Amino acid sequence: MFKKLEREYAKAFLEYELAIAEGRRTRLHDSDELKKISKYFISTANRRLFGLYCVRATFDSNPALVSDLAHQVKCSRNAMDKMVSECEQSEWIIIDRSPAQYRYISAGSKMMEAWQSYVKFIRPLSQATKMGQVNTVIKNLNALALLDP
Repeated sequence: MFKKLEREYAKAFLEYELAIAEGRRTRLHDSDELKKISKYFISTANRRLFGLYCVRATFDSNPALVSDLAHQVKCSRNAMDKMVSECEQSEWIIIDRSPAQYRYISAGSKMMEAWQSYVKFIRPLSQATKMGQVNTVIKNLNALALLDP
């Protein structure tokens, strides 16, 4: 039973990924600025992770230290500095500088608006798949110890 549920989840997740990939090609953005932000942060894996960590820092009200971001993204300090510089120039991030000149990063209002727009785009795609339902069944059966993985 577990293998069948895992297969169903894998199929549902595939449909979700395809819907996102297809939707990105035709997605209408609320503004040119939001489109520019979206394109920047999906252009590379490092930029995507950097953007996600900035958004999380804002949600958590806990700005991230640049060196920590470089470690989390697993990129060089030079690559991180370049992303920080590009995003600062575009006014997508907020940089708080400590007295010791440490830089703490969080997402700015435009970046948060872009994130909310993306979530609004993604929600119906995720709801259109069986992914959530299948995952809930797997989780509940595991909790009841009725599945042997």
